[in-house]
Order: sequence, then C-alpha cells, then structure tokens
Amino acid sequence: MRKLATRSWAAREALAHHEPFDTYGAFRAVDGYCLPFGARLPPEWRERYKADGDEIAYTVLSYQTPIAWVLRSGVVVIPTVKYSRTTTGHQGLLYALHTRDDNSLSVVAQMERLIRGRGTRGRDERLRGAQSGDILARIDDVLSRPVPVNSGESAIYTVDYLERKHGARGRVEAGVTMSYTIEITRAVVSYRTPVGTDGGQWLDGEFRTLQPEFTTRETYDEDDAELWEGDVIAWAVDRVGRTDAIEPSAYPIGDTVPAHGWLSGRYEDPYEGDNKVTETSVRLTGDWSPQQRAEVFRAVSRS
Repeated sequence: MRKLATRSWAAREALAHHEPFDTYGAFRAVDGYCLPFGARLPPEWRERYKADGDEIAYTVLSYQTPIAWVLRSGVVVIPTVKYSRTTTGHQGLLYALHTRDDNSLSVVAQMERLIRGRGTRGRDERLRGAQSGDILARIDDVLSRPVPVNSGESAIYTVDYLERKHGARGRVEAGVTMSYTIEITRAVVSYRTPVGTDGGQWLDGEFRTLQPEFTTRETYDEDDAELWEGDVIAWAVDRVGRTDAIEPSAYPIGDTVPAHGWLSGRYEDPYEGDNKVTETSVRLTGDWSPQQRAEVFRAVSRS
C-alpha cells in the first residue's frame, strides 16, 4: 500500500479516485468495510456503518475511526461529527471524495496555491530586506520567552530547528529543549504447555516465556514537530494507538496521570491463540506533564 504525506495532493488524488493508501500519521483509506474499528464513532453512525456493510466499497479512517465511506452505488457518506483537532484536519480533506475528475482537483489545487501565495508574498517582501542580525534577534526573542510545558511548541524551539527554519547563520547561545519519549515494552508468552508434550494444556493462569521482555523507545524530534504541526499529543496518540495497548493502569482516568502510570494490551496470534500472546505495556517518560499524559491515555483508551 502506498504511503503518502497526509496533506499532500497525492493523498487527495487517492481520495478522489477511491484508492487505498496509508500515511506517516493517523490518516488512511482502505477498500471495503473495515473491521475492527474504533469506538469514537457515535452510536447512530456506528449502526449506519454496520448496516451499510457489504455495500461499502471504500472507507476513510482517522486513527481507527471511519470518518467517511463510499457505497458501491457511488454515494459518499460523511458523518457530521466533531473530533479532535487532528481528525478535524483529516475531515477537511474529504472534499476530494466528491472530485472524481482530475480537472476539479486541479482547480482546487490552483486556488489553494493562490491563497497561500497571497499570504506569504507580504512576509517574503518584509524578510527580503532583513539582515541576518535582525533574524537572530527575533530568534533570541522567541528563545527567551516562556514556552508552555504542556504544548509541543517547547519541543520545536531548539537552536538547530530555528536556524534551519529561518535560514539564520551563526551561533545562538540559549535554547529550550523538552524530551517527550514513548517507552514500549513487549514480551511474548504462552498460557499453555508445549503442544508436543501434552497437547497444549491450559496452565491455569500461569504462563511460560517464549520471548523475554524487550523495550523500544520513540522520542519526539524536530521532524515530528513539523509533521504534526507541534501537536505532541496527536503524535503520541498515533504512536501508542499502533501498539494495541489501550488499557490504563488505573480507572477512571482523571485529569492527571502520574509518571508511573502505564497502558497495557495483548495480541493473540491468529493461528495459535493463547498459545502465543504478545503482551505490551507503554509508558510516557521524560518531560510529559501529568495533564498531557492523561490526555493521551484518554484518547487512546477511546480509540
């Protein structure tokens, strides 16, 4: 399956032609009816999606939630539901589902480029006469002001990022760097005896280890900040949502989650069942605030 940038024209063309694709984020489209799907679709739309079932030729998803589908008759169904900022951005691309011919999409592309050009022309003219010292002064202003810990902005404004983004040359002394890390621990276990000895009998709640625990870490970097437009929460929800770890260590999830809180999940091999189970736990480590951690936990547990 093709992997495209979320807001690229290639993704919109794929939508226009009802072609399956994946992205580097949480936006994707598949042929037909998609199971399983997340619980964030309201009940009335969930029932509608299930009822359409075999008649669905194409499904568009944000995270694990169907946000649009196309029937074999050509009818496009787009639920009128308000979601998070990231999913709302995905919904903004769904107009392409109605533009089956390339000419219509081309007109939209030209209009968007024109609007962008008008918005940036004045800025470019202002920057054209600026000296490098002026640019560095503005960078210093940005670096010296308070940056909210609860935003992904704090991870963006590092010296290297600003120098690359603004084309500044020279050394900036100050910098603000935050570390947002997702720690994923997996182990593969079996809840049955080896099949070769007594036919794979149930171990009565005990287990044997097939593959010892191993831990991987993903850290939010400047490329992630650009791709996710500074939304560190959306980045974490996307990454954690791919791990099947959706059960929080404590219910209910309050306004804060402490650093020792975790999410857990398990995946049974489709052929071996509970004879081969991957168990996963996820922790958010580094500079996550308790409020940020709670927001990620709530979003993932609803996916």
